[in-house]
Amino acid sequence: MKFNRKILKPAVLLLSAILCGEMIGFGFAKYSALISKTGGDYPVFPDSLTHLRISAIYFALIILYFLGLWKIWAEKQLFLFREILKNYGFFLALAFLAYPLGNDIYSYLQYGLMDLNAINPFINSSNSFNSELTPLLRWGITSPYGPVSQVFFMAAASFVVISPVLAVYIFKIFCLGLHIVNTYLIWKLLATLPNRTQITIAYMVNPFILFEQVTTAHNDVFVALVLILLMVCIRFRHYLAGILTIWIGVLTKSIPIIWLPLVSVFMIRERRWRTLGIALGLILISALLLEKTVMPTHGAWKSLNPSVGATASFHALLSIALNSLPNLASELKESIQSGFKLFMYGVFAAYYGWRLVRVYFKQGYSEKDLILDIGWVTLVLFLFATAWLTPWYTTILLPITALNFDSPRFVLTSLTFCVSTACGFYALALGSGAIEVSIIVGFPIAALLLAPKLLPTKMPEA
Repeated sequence: MKFNRKILKPAVLLLSAILCGEMIGFGFAKYSALISKTGGDYPVFPDSLTHLRISAIYFALIILYFLGLWKIWAEKQLFLFREILKNYGFFLALAFLAYPLGNDIYSYLQYGLMDLNAINPFINSSNSFNSELTPLLRWGITSPYGPVSQVFFMAAASFVVISPVLAVYIFKIFCLGLHIVNTYLIWKLLATLPNRTQITIAYMVNPFILFEQVTTAHNDVFVALVLILLMVCIRFRHYLAGILTIWIGVLTKSIPIIWLPLVSVFMIRERRWRTLGIALGLILISALLLEKTVMPTHGAWKSLNPSVGATASFHALLSIALNSLPNLASELKESIQSGFKLFMYGVFAAYYGWRLVRVYFKQGYSEKDLILDIGWVTLVLFLFATAWLTPWYTTILLPITALNFDSPRFVLTSLTFCVSTACGFYALALGSGAIEVSIIVGFPIAALLLAPKLLPTKMPEA
């Protein structure tokens, strides 16, 4: 069946508008319910009908997105960035207007309010401070988001006194603005490629990114900016700025810490001893300053990497299997799970070590190889070693996907990972059962193994 692009785009716009309306209606109903009666322990969807309806619309949009991408890829049009923004800005506007699905945004604002009231959110849990947002909180923990994130949290939280809903949309302005900045930087980095326009459009209107980073307002959009800026620094050999960018990322959300050894070993390979020494010295000085101010205790630093349970991952699959054995002692279950966690960390460490050896010893290893290795290490961490896996985590793989479209195995695996996590988390009962978790982790592994047989060595140019 052939799809006419003249029909496809209006269909996508219509579905996007319907989803936006659904999110606004459902979002405000959920907000009212949280404020008035249920407290913070509220499911993502209030009933199966709402769950089915929103999931169906979302996944219809994903299907149409890939059909539309296929059509756009076949065209040879070249647009300036402002023309892309003009032609596709309506999708961004709808993503902004839609109300967030989850509760994380309220935690962001609560941490911001705590700072505004001189209460350190890295030492004090969010539920220890009473505010207008307290009924909206689901997780009563200290802040897992670094001091850089706290600046944005405080800026948005300053509007809570007027209205929590206004504060939500102020934070969403930051998310939308950063998504546009991220897209523009990708467009600039693709300047020499003939398929620059197509890849830029694909990133700008990607439903996974828009839904998680703009609509639901997860601060992974900040991590995406850090990653893109790091790729800029690597490409143009601004290594000091690159290391400091990683550190800023760590102070936003802890995940960028895994990129530091790769970049450091590459700098050692390049004999950039002085630059590496200056960078590490500046990091040490800033860490000491933070220790004297907002991060005064070991617990405050540990807050950036909290201990969590298992969901939508291999760890969750093991937990489901163990729970199906009622006669197995709980102590033995915990021992098996702890051992499995260490084993998966060991697998990741071995893989990471192999990548580090490649960085240093592989002949002809380039900045482009380093960028792709950052992507692979992040993907393997999420897929194998991360116990608590969510769809918004995987969206930070997409900037690397956009800038490495000539690496089809990584592209296919990353896109499949995004589809599978979204499918398991939203459409299939929030990744709570063995089938759902098997889909989440099984599809990207299948894509990883089958990609060499399914795809050409290089992606076709537009």
